[in-house]
Amino acid sequence: MSDLEFDALLDGILREEVQVEPLHGLESRILARVQARRRWTWSVSAWGSAVAVLGLLAVAVWVQEVRPAH
Repeated sequence: MSDLEFDALLDGILREEVQVEPLHGLESRILARVQARRRWTWSVSAWGSAVAVLGLLAVAVWVQEVRPAH
C-alpha cells in the first residue's frame, strides 16, 4: 500500500467515523506508529533469518565433524 493510498484510506475512515476535524498532529502520530511497526517487523524478520542461517551452518559443520571419512 502506497503512502497516497494510505492517506486516502485514512481520510475516508476519519470522514465516516468522525464528523469533526482530528486533533492537530493526529495523522502524524498515526503515520509514525505505522512506520515504527514496519521497522520493527523488518528487524524481527532480519534477526530471525540470521539465526536460522547460523543454525543451519552449525548443524552442517557438526554433521561434517560427526560423519566418518570414507
